Amino acid sequence: MSGAASTAMSWWHEDYIDKLDLYHVYRGIADFVRDVPLSTGDWRPVQVASASWVEKPNLPPGDVMVSPMFGWGKPDVTRFTLTPQGAINDPGQVPSTLQGKGHNDIRTPVTFIADFPAPAKLVVHVDEVSNSGLLQVSLDGKRVADWSLPCGKDIGKHAIWQEEWKLWQCTYDLDYTVEIPAGHHEVSIFNDGDDWVRIASYKFVGVRSYELVDHLVLGMRSPSRILLWVRNDEYTWYNVADNKVRPRPAARIDLADVPAGSWTVERWDTRTGKVLDRSHDVAQGGLLTLAIPALADDVAYKLVKE
Repeated sequence: MSGAASTAMSWWHEDYIDKLDLYHVYRGIADFVRDVPLSTGDWRPVQVASASWVEKPNLPPGDVMVSPMFGWGKPDVTRFTLTPQGAINDPGQVPSTLQGKGHNDIRTPVTFIADFPAPAKLVVHVDEVSNSGLLQVSLDGKRVADWSLPCGKDIGKHAIWQEEWKLWQCTYDLDYTVEIPAGHHEVSIFNDGDDWVRIASYKFVGVRSYELVDHLVLGMRSPSRILLWVRNDEYTWYNVADNKVRPRPAARIDLADVPAGSWTVERWDTRTGKVLDRSHDVAQGGLLTLAIPALADDVAYKLVKE
């Protein structure tokens, strides 16, 4: 539904998919698209005009995990605004390597800006450190934490001597936490150590709001068909494995730029590839309102113009 050329495919086909006969995993999507003329027609991304809960979730503020994706060097963006739903601007610019004095020309702080609805926490997961690091955390310009990260033999969970650079590199694999009071704040993390510190994640505990619908909604449409995938945003591999998925209540999603008239709506089970139910909706003024039942996992929709 993202507009990619195919589904996600496993790299380990011979040793995993074929060996364990896991082809049934693809049965749902295969059956779903069997009668869809994907190679013809004017297919475009589905536009969501608005979304609302039928009844708001009774959920406390949730956590937001920011996974750094920018590698070596100095990113173009170093200030990131966190929305109440947990999104940030320029996610690909969040640096995974905080440079120290050894690379002063590319050293920069990373700053997160957010409205915290209640007292919260920032948890920084430190992966590796080269030579030595000194992480400094500032809240609204005031220093609130200094984390010394030395390197040497038998320091951390694993230490290796790098003969080429004559220094130790150590694996910490540890969380470092700072308290954040409620309100609007800027949180900056800076490395004032001798060399780089690699960050695995920044987790903000108790910052996410569920006032707005947080389903992931992706889809494609042609003049006569609409294909849609709706996923509970917590329904990820990690959350399923840790039993952390919380069901969401029923919602309404307004699809934009839909040709006027009646549409047949099929709701599909994404695993079995079976139709769960059929209904009929009418698009008016370019909008079609889709009723999404309470959702614990994900669901697919196929709409056909009557």
